[in-house]
Amino acid sequence: MKIGNLDISNCKIGSVQVSEVRIGSTLIWQNAPALDPDAVAFLSAAGITDPTIESAVNTLVVDLKGYSIWTKMKAIYPFVGGTASTHSYNLKNSAQYQITWSGGFINNNLGVTGNGTNGFGNTSIVPSTVLTNNSLQVSVYSRLNSQRASSEIGCSTASYLPIIGLTIRSTVSDGLFFDGYDYSAHRILVSNTDSRGLFTGSITSSTSQNLYKNGILLGTSTAAQTQSQPTVRPLYLFARNDAGVASNYSNRNLSFASIGDGLTGAEVANLYTAVQAFNTTLSRQV
Repeated sequence: MKIGNLDISNCKIGSVQVSEVRIGSTLIWQNAPALDPDAVAFLSAAGITDPTIESAVNTLVVDLKGYSIWTKMKAIYPFVGGTASTHSYNLKNSAQYQITWSGGFINNNLGVTGNGTNGFGNTSIVPSTVLTNNSLQVSVYSRLNSQRASSEIGCSTASYLPIIGLTIRSTVSDGLFFDGYDYSAHRILVSNTDSRGLFTGSITSSTSQNLYKNGILLGTSTAAQTQSQPTVRPLYLFARNDAGVASNYSNRNLSFASIGDGLTGAEVANLYTAVQAFNTTLSRQV
């Protein structure tokens, strides 16, 4: 509806629906679409009001739900807002598994960067109570290409049985490692000379463990699971929790991390699509 240079579209004035008001070509007012309730809960808890971040987070939630991945997640860390506090919140449930940071980090709009010497984040996710032996997924999105003997996410007992670990470019032969509970039988090691992108380790059965980069399968293990239960130590980010002591500190710049039940190959590909779109909206994709 136009009144002179005033253009009113798609909302209600009286009984007339309007979504925006323009004078000439200038946008004066726009009715923003409703956000997903889970996105709203996260943004509210983290105290984030930036419209670009709001839109990116909302689209990520909607995409993960559309791909039927959302329900499989225990924790999603989108690392938005630029501060240690905002980076600690779990998008899946802001009242659970908030990260406790220790040591040194750089927090900014690109995510979180570890110092590689004493920085780690305790997710409080204890695999033995939250996850199961035959269903596990851990993912990190790294923006830094470097070779380092570090763990981006992990936990273990003193004997490394059971163990969970994801190392995306080790000093051992430029190796990409995924340890899923059984260090001796289940380790997947493949060559990787670029530690940038989304790396995902996934277990979907007692004989199916897979390692992916940017949604593409790089390695697999069909060795039978020998561990009776997952580790009782909480998962750390930017380090591995070795029987309660942080080790293998990471200096990566991470802009996303997730922990949850096992994902199929198609679901991992869809996770990459959603996370890449999310980081692209925030101008931090690789």
